[in-house]
Amino acid sequence: MLFLLVLVVAVSIGSAQSARAKTSPQPCRCPAFQILPGKASLAAGQVVEFAIKTKDNRGLKRRYEWSVSSGEIVFGQGTAQIGVRIPVREQTRTASTSISPAELPPGFVVTTLPQSIIGVWKPPAVVIRAGLAGHAGCSCSQALSVPLALPPVNINQFANVIALTLSTRELVMQCEPGKRMREGLLASESMIVDVNASAVDPEGDLLRYDFTVSGGDIIGEGPSVKWDLSGVSPGMYTITSGADDGCGICGATKTESVTVRACEPTCSDISCPTITINSPDILDEETVFTADVSGGSQQTVSYKWSVVNGVILRGHDSPSITVKMPAAPTDKISSVTVTIDGIDESCVRSITKEFHAGRVKP
Repeated sequence: MLFLLVLVVAVSIGSAQSARAKTSPQPCRCPAFQILPGKASLAAGQVVEFAIKTKDNRGLKRRYEWSVSSGEIVFGQGTAQIGVRIPVREQTRTASTSISPAELPPGFVVTTLPQSIIGVWKPPAVVIRAGLAGHAGCSCSQALSVPLALPPVNINQFANVIALTLSTRELVMQCEPGKRMREGLLASESMIVDVNASAVDPEGDLLRYDFTVSGGDIIGEGPSVKWDLSGVSPGMYTITSGADDGCGICGATKTESVTVRACEPTCSDISCPTITINSPDILDEETVFTADVSGGSQQTVSYKWSVVNGVILRGHDSPSITVKMPAAPTDKISSVTVTIDGIDESCVRSITKEFHAGRVKP
């Protein structure tokens, strides 16, 4: 009996050891596999296929598990090939002459372009993760990161002013009446400067020209305007031109200047003469009119006469003329005008004498 009991125990122990040997875990070995993307880079909104490629099929159970960091698996989950819809990423753009780093959201990358700073938000890559069963039932996985390509972004290229031309860089103010400009310096005929701006825009956008001045007024619009500096004080004044293609004055501008000079009179003032017309108060068949010039400088005085409703008979360019005018009563008004010149432009004077019905008009 004792021998049989020992034999039963030995057989039981051997059977247990044999059972444990048969059920002990084997080393986990993952098969070698790759995730193959259908495209080298991904664009938002498209559906891209991904597939598992492996040469190690020994003991491989056909169980596939896929996940994506962003986007949506639209077909193939649980199989060796899936389709993923790439998420549409919102893109924002900032165009300005300065961008504060503190104002930029995560993923915002700054790219410097001529005359501007552009900020473009770049979304991250899409991570594709695949899992399948390995030998001895172990779980195996691999991940593939594929960059998400930005679709073309239409970044506005700013309009730049390349030229700003002025008809003159200096204006000389007229002297006050009775003062003569010094020799060698001429007063400007007007205080208006012709301005022409030229701008280029890489995209051919319709441009609006803007002019900013430190004094005076801009007359007109478009690339060619007039700069009126009438009434300003002597000094230097600037004009700046910019071109707006829709974003404002974002591109390069041009600035030019004009110097306004005061009158520089001679040391002595000019003395202008005074003038009157002497004649009878009642017209005769032939009436003599005399220009009476008094005071001032008279050595170079010249005379120019004109008559309305009458005829000059003699003395056209002299101080006295003889005129034939209607002496009889008439509704027409007759007049005689004399202008003196030849002294200084500030001393040019004209005077007119009128007659109504043959008599001087009071």
